[in-house]
Amino acid sequence: MTILQNRCMRIHFVLLLGFFLLGIVPQQRVLAQVEFDPEHPKVRKMALDAVAYLTANPPGETGQLVLTALAITECTKRYDNMVPVDHPVVVAAIDRIVASMNVDPSQGGNILKHNATYIPALACILLCDVNDERYKDQIIRLLRELESRQNADGGFGYLGDNKTVGDTSQMQYIGLALYVAHHHGFKVDLNGAKRAVEWLAGTVRPEGSWYYQYKGGRANVGPSGKPKDKLTLSIHAAGAGTMYLLADFLQLTPRTRRGPSGKTQNGLPPSVSIYVKPAEEGGAVAKKGPLVNANTGMIQGAKRSVNQFFGKYFSIKTDKRESWNYYYLYALERYAYFRERAEGEFKEHPTWYDQGVYYLAGQLYGDGGFKQGSMGGSSRSVATSFAILFLVRSSEVLVLPSNASRANGNQGFAENVRIKQSEKGTVQALEGVQGIENVMQLLQNDDVEDDRLELIIQSMGPAIAGFSRQEGKSRNEKMAFMRGLVTEQNYFRRLIGVKFLAREQSMDNVPALLYALGDPDLRICREAHNGLRLISRKLNSITVPDKASLNDYEMAKTKWTEWFLKIRPGAELLD
Repeated sequence: MTILQNRCMRIHFVLLLGFFLLGIVPQQRVLAQVEFDPEHPKVRKMALDAVAYLTANPPGETGQLVLTALAITECTKRYDNMVPVDHPVVVAAIDRIVASMNVDPSQGGNILKHNATYIPALACILLCDVNDERYKDQIIRLLRELESRQNADGGFGYLGDNKTVGDTSQMQYIGLALYVAHHHGFKVDLNGAKRAVEWLAGTVRPEGSWYYQYKGGRANVGPSGKPKDKLTLSIHAAGAGTMYLLADFLQLTPRTRRGPSGKTQNGLPPSVSIYVKPAEEGGAVAKKGPLVNANTGMIQGAKRSVNQFFGKYFSIKTDKRESWNYYYLYALERYAYFRERAEGEFKEHPTWYDQGVYYLAGQLYGDGGFKQGSMGGSSRSVATSFAILFLVRSSEVLVLPSNASRANGNQGFAENVRIKQSEKGTVQALEGVQGIENVMQLLQNDDVEDDRLELIIQSMGPAIAGFSRQEGKSRNEKMAFMRGLVTEQNYFRRLIGVKFLAREQSMDNVPALLYALGDPDLRICREAHNGLRLISRKLNSITVPDKASLNDYEMAKTKWTEWFLKIRPGAELLD
């Protein structure tokens, strides 16, 4: 074996090891998306047909309307890269929320005083998602109302329970609202979130799961006079997902895959140690490590217990005696997402997503909606909304910031920026972006229409050049930034980074493009491969099939690495 071959093998091994540490592993071998993912044509059609059904059949009840609008919003963000601010169902839901908050609570109908705590929680999430600037006052009022409902022991329940009952089901929506609001820069009661996650960890039963409700530390008595002490998969997923979500939000546990707020010592992209989006005054805390002093030992022990329960009792369908399958799938998706962020995989059942897609495909009606099931007080709109949120893996796109470039006073842009209104009604900055801070701010937006993509790509050149000239920046810091471009958690941000690196056609960008060839998304691999072809001027010397697989790109990466090390034998590769 030659020295070059030996070196390439070591590099290949280190790259693969890095991918596993970061959670960036070939899709055939990882997680739930063995056969399907949200971009699969079958899944995409199911989700979009379901949105068409909801658009034609909007529910009238406020909570169902808000849930429907949230499902439509996350689906549109997934497939159209935008927040559907003009969608009639979204507009109707927002108008209902805002109008109800001005109603005298004594007259009824004020969403702030809805008995079901999850209703104001969902309203808070939707307002954050659609326009966190325009609805800032309403979001703050909703947050303060939610926080005021917390029980002395840390749990949450129905308003009418007078803070005496903790409800595992309600907890998931309160936790999600706190998480989303925090990511949108709103001040959230961190101590309240800490008490909530400790309540969840402390109420896990010896069997490894939760009761539906607790009162005085015991299972609450239902209308029948019997304790609600049945353990169900739907409540289990609700509790487990919320515990992982709150631990992630409070940064209580290190992540073993890439994430937007990770740290280098945890095996994550170190770019975040250079660039962390500044916290706005009174907003989210831009801080590394735990945000609170919580009982992490109890939380970690609870995680192990609930994971073992899933490993033993998991099914894609809930118990035959309950029909909350759609609710369950939405909670399951959230649990899987936050567990993947924390531990890299849902190792007990890696095909959970595929199983869910097959199950939902069998529940479809010809109109695009899903069967109602027998969820008490529910409707087909609720079932269809939960199905959409599962299919599009809504947790992946939910915390992407709402488009700060909407026509709302040009919030989110620096001064002296020329703007343009697109046919879809969005406002875009087309020139005048200066400095890496502005570029990184734009990378936080979920709108990547063609003009904006061109703007960011064009701006990154001078922005990175200016960054490279900054005094006090070491080579390691600069390499960390390059690595950060191709290890962003969000697909669109990785795509923008790879497109820029390819367009610059600089040999200095080759290590980052080699790294990107191992991306789990074939579109990123394709951009990286084409970029290497342009940089090398060897357009046809290293090829991949028209319908290349991840294995094809792995083989191409080995060849590109050999080519690069012949030219630069001492080159530093990204591991």
